Amino acid sequence: MELIEADARYVAGSGAVDSYMKSKDGYRGRWPDASFDIDGLGKFAIEVQFAPSLAPEVIGRSDFYAKEGVNLIWLLPWYSFEQVQRAYASDIAQEARGNFFVLDQEAERESRVRGTLVIWAAWIGERSFERKLVSLDDLTYPKGGHPFFVDAVTPAIFRTAERRRQQISLDLLETKDDIVPKRKVIFDLDEQPDEEGSRLIRSAISIWSAAKGEYINYSGHSDKLTGQIDAYLNSNDGRRRAVIINQMLVSTQARPCIKRSVWEKIERADLHDQLDDSDRWVAYVHSLFPEVFRVDLRSEALVAGSLPTWAIPAG
Repeated sequence: MELIEADARYVAGSGAVDSYMKSKDGYRGRWPDASFDIDGLGKFAIEVQFAPSLAPEVIGRSDFYAKEGVNLIWLLPWYSFEQVQRAYASDIAQEARGNFFVLDQEAERESRVRGTLVIWAAWIGERSFERKLVSLDDLTYPKGGHPFFVDAVTPAIFRTAERRRQQISLDLLETKDDIVPKRKVIFDLDEQPDEEGSRLIRSAISIWSAAKGEYINYSGHSDKLTGQIDAYLNSNDGRRRAVIINQMLVSTQARPCIKRSVWEKIERADLHDQLDDSDRWVAYVHSLFPEVFRVDLRSEALVAGSLPTWAIPAG
């Protein structure tokens, strides 16, 4: 607690070590290794994890503190990166958007210099492991979540989806003009989409290409996206998936590519019963575009400035 109490914003008398924290709703409480209040930042709980802990226990503690409005910081021992990567560390990091937090001798010295708690924030970057000494003021405090320095989870999900789309777009382009017998259309699936599923996926990938400014028609030969989508909405299966098409368009840079008459057709199509993600091909498109359909990731990425340009609404 010495490092915490050195901070001028420390709320006198709020610090506790190995003290039981009650639930405001009468549920089972927790025993954080340390807890304290910092004026302007709120209440904190420190959990020091030296031994492996099962994921359900990690999630249980994380959920408890989140419900209580307490900022949770897990501190891990620092031996080497290989050791800190153990399974339990990964579970803990997941609760802080992919961040590990470590207090070692170097961080302790820096804490004394700055007069506030300083810890290592460590995360898996796009190509390598990265870390930086940070103070509590450097962290982001999401509503309903726990402090983090760098969101290392959302970009990783987006990168994985991008790689899938790149491969699928090649598969779709190669099979676009197939008639009979049709080759395997999408290679990351065991079961191939039926005609309706194929048309939906091809339309979504085409919208994505237009949003990036490099339009390719993956289902026909119209040289404009508005013509392709107009034709798709003329089909019964297209009308029943209009809500998916609409969300892909309004959520991306592809919106200006669509003529007014096609927007009106989308509005009329919305009067038909719409398929949701209980339909496997709608669910598949959702998984291909987390930047559009994962509202939680999208909103966080917008705030953090990590949402790809193509997925930012035009205008």
